[in-house]
Amino acid sequence: MYGGEANAITGVCSGDSDSGLAVGVGPVGLRPQRVGGGAATSGGAGGGGVSARFPVVAGERASIMKTISNLWNGNPGNLLPLENPIQPTEHVFQDSLVIVREDEPSSIIAFTLSSSHYKEKLQAMHESKEREFKSSEFTDISEKVTLFEDQPMTGDLEETLRGPGGNHIKFQFWDGQTRFDCKSYYAEQFDALRRNCGFDEIYVHSLSRCFRWEASGGKSKSVFMKTTDDRLILKQLSKPEMDALLKFAPAYFDYISEAFFHTLPTVLAKIFGFYRIGFKNPVTNRTFKIDVLVMENLFYDRSISRIFDLKGSMRNRHVQSTGRQNEVLLDENLVEYIGESLLFIHDHAKRVLRASVWNDTLFLSKLNVMDYSLLVGIDEERRELVVGIVDFIRTFTWDKKLESWVKETAFMGSGPTIISPRQYKNRFRDSMDRYFLSPPTVHNSNFQIELQEQLQQKERRRRERQAQQHHQNYQMQRLEMLPLQEQQQMVGGRLDEELLLSARSGQEHAEE
Repeated sequence: MYGGEANAITGVCSGDSDSGLAVGVGPVGLRPQRVGGGAATSGGAGGGGVSARFPVVAGERASIMKTISNLWNGNPGNLLPLENPIQPTEHVFQDSLVIVREDEPSSIIAFTLSSSHYKEKLQAMHESKEREFKSSEFTDISEKVTLFEDQPMTGDLEETLRGPGGNHIKFQFWDGQTRFDCKSYYAEQFDALRRNCGFDEIYVHSLSRCFRWEASGGKSKSVFMKTTDDRLILKQLSKPEMDALLKFAPAYFDYISEAFFHTLPTVLAKIFGFYRIGFKNPVTNRTFKIDVLVMENLFYDRSISRIFDLKGSMRNRHVQSTGRQNEVLLDENLVEYIGESLLFIHDHAKRVLRASVWNDTLFLSKLNVMDYSLLVGIDEERRELVVGIVDFIRTFTWDKKLESWVKETAFMGSGPTIISPRQYKNRFRDSMDRYFLSPPTVHNSNFQIELQEQLQQKERRRRERQAQQHHQNYQMQRLEMLPLQEQQQMVGGRLDEELLLSARSGQEHAEE
């Protein structure tokens, strides 16, 4: 008889009804198993078959035994070997549901945060602070709750976020010869932040799987990753960014506490943690080490049709739209979009956005942070704008700022325009206020006229650059058609063949 996925063949092999031998024939071979006395049982561990009692005469019994003997005496080498479902780069631990994958660095963080050892360290930190509170005569001990209560008090979370200093937890674990490392910075504060957002349990689950993500629109060479559930984004941190973030974090916790517990409007994209992770696998000779920032994905569970990265400037802030999904456009692209189809937001939303941008830029300016952006997504299905200030973790020094500007303007024929964080703040506020319009008023009508004028000026500049480029190309083509001797005569004998090639290379670079 056949039954189950294994297509098991079962039968009673003797006249004694109290014992029998059920032989399951599965896709990977034969496996004998004992069947208890009494009525025959159904199936077996993994056999999937159904055994039944039926009369067997002597001739039939001999035939059955011969058939089983022929099957059993088959060559085991003909059986296909079982494939190990676990890849060499995957590491499974008995006491954890998280599979650590070497090509998915976020899984190292997920394993660390879910481990009992990490939780014990975190609890010990909290209990140490509780003892400090109990020793203070100004503290009402009866109001204190533990960190791992189901519903911790708001005051407890705020005190943890605003707590002085910051403790980091360093965690190391092994799988055979492979060593994994994870250092969680400001472990208590970020744990309190995630709990206040109701994100502490989902956070570990999200980090268990990720993939490398090619973020468009950015100029940095950082590696980006996104969790497979699309909730979180991981960004590689350079050493200057890491150093700045270590100094920036206490002020960030204090500021975000004002937003959480005292209704301060803000549109800063939330940071959920930053870590130093790595592994060393001597078997595969692979070594990996990286500093990463984990932040929210502003566009999670959204249907975004257009994305804009806005800095409040019209200088070199235009890209040629390709129509690709998740393409990031810039300020000039937004002005063009507004000129074609007006973008209105409700008065209340306008006031909240203005207040949030005002607060956030003041906070960042005091920390000497600039070059941040307002990331905007248009959700046409819900008819909503999704906004958040991003790229605010690095404090720019003047030498780094000048260096970046020189690189950007090397082939543009114009010098850099250096502004201070305070000037950047003011320009950013003014531009964001003008980009997003409330329902039509006299002021908005005037702004629409200004937008049209800006578009016309932009088009004139584009045509002038195009005409100049055509003229340069024409002159270069004429020069290339002449023999080298005549070319040298045309430029006063100062042009040799090597210089001519350099000029052509420079022209090509300028065109790019």
